[in-house]
Amino acid sequence: EIHLQADHLNETHIDELAEVLRQSAGECPVVVKLAIGARSTVALRLPEETRVMPSDELVMRLDRLFGHRVTRFV
Repeated sequence: EIHLQADHLNETHIDELAEVLRQSAGECPVVVKLAIGARSTVALRLPEETRVMPSDELVMRLDRLFGHRVTRFV
């Protein structure tokens, strides 16, 4: 799972997220949990072709992109 705040995202974040996920291709499905304001969260299961290989490098790249820990493996 990737946990993000909608009000902190911009187009560059989305483009870079897509690139990081592409470069980490694997077998695990990806779910983005998007917090909208303080009360709402939506879970978005990304398409099959967006599966990833969980790794320390993937976590590090996502943390660096968003400036804090955003991943959780379930």
